[in-house]
Amino acid sequence: MLSAIRSFFKGYANFSGRSTRPEFWWVWLLNMIIFLPAYYSLFTGVESDKAIRNIAVFSMCIILFIVEFVPLLALIVRRLRDVGIHWAYIFIVFV
Repeated sequence: MLSAIRSFFKGYANFSGRSTRPEFWWVWLLNMIIFLPAYYSLFTGVESDKAIRNIAVFSMCIILFIVEFVPLLALIVRRLRDVGIHWAYIFIVFV
């Protein structure tokens, strides 16, 4: 698991090459473990009583999104290439 996450950050902007299944899924799982509780706490009814905590959680989510945006794009492009699909299909996610 740690080697998959390490190679994820090592190939920060490497849009060429390939990525393995474990690299893709371990990074996906780690992101879900980090972001799901944060999103849950933000979008349930607890935002009215603890505003400072919600601002901190929201700021953490934004910072993580900014840090991981380009590496996740590179990882998805490499994984699409492994499957045999053209990398331009990544734009379907943005529609």
